Amino acid sequence: QYGLVLLPGTYTFTAPEGSKYLSHGDDLELTITPGEHSQTPIEFNQSYTEAFETAAVDQIEQRLESCLADSTIRVDDCEAASWEDTGWNAMTDMQRTWEQPPEIELVPADPEADGETDLTQYSGPVTARVVDGSISVSYQVRDDEDDDWMDRDRVYAPFQTNGFEPMEFPITLDGEEIKIDYSALDQYNPSWLSQEFRD
Repeated sequence: QYGLVLLPGTYTFTAPEGSKYLSHGDDLELTITPGEHSQTPIEFNQSYTEAFETAAVDQIEQRLESCLADSTIRVDDCEAASWEDTGWNAMTDMQRTWEQPPEIELVPADPEADGETDLTQYSGPVTARVVDGSISVSYQVRDDEDDDWMDRDRVYAPFQTNGFEPMEFPITLDGEEIKIDYSALDQYNPSWLSQEFRD
């Protein structure tokens, strides 16, 4: 608050020790010349490391692989990907693959900082957005037991919510542990399921 009186010379201020996912930046160097009065404060700002973004994206991508469950209409670990062809009485042999793999974008959760996408300059709450991402499902259908099974396929986008907004996962950092709220994946789209497969 009141500053320091320094003799002329070059001074190095050591940055506080960071962690795997948080950094206080590099050491700061200040050179004082005779008669100089500096108004520039020496301060360190906490921010996320590149390792944080990489680890969070990897964790989410692994979690989204559960959305590709085969041979089931309701996907236990990814209800958002639950889907059936409601135009037929029976379905079988469902196989899910990525039509377009989802891309994960980490952004500040604070709306006022939303334009600041460089997390290495930010330390506040973070949200992961699932950008794009669609599933191709192949399956067989029939109406009656005596009918032959017929091949069908469809593409659908399970990660779009509230009028095609990207699905979001809040992220918190607890020490060295990245915690991600996947609750958005627990909601299925009722228009994609017959009454039989709804809760």
